[in-house]
Amino acid sequence: MPKQLIADLKEGDPVSSFFQVEQVQLYDFRSRQGKYAVLQLADRTGAIRGVCWDDGEKVHGSFPPGSIARLEGRVEYFNEQLQ
Repeated sequence: MPKQLIADLKEGDPVSSFFQVEQVQLYDFRSRQGKYAVLQLADRTGAIRGVCWDDGEKVHGSFPPGSIARLEGRVEYFNEQLQ
């Protein structure tokens, strides 16, 4: 699969590409035990929010700002933004 650029992503697109991690935050689930991670991801064309619902603590500790992460998932529209 060729490099995917953030500016080209559309709702429903599958994603499998590398992005730079700009920021990582950890949040408690409201309805269950554990935490999830929210990452601000970027490339030369823009930025997008990424949410990791599983192993949030591990993701938070593994990808400090400035690191490169391989993202796999699907683009969704939430709160009037793609993520």
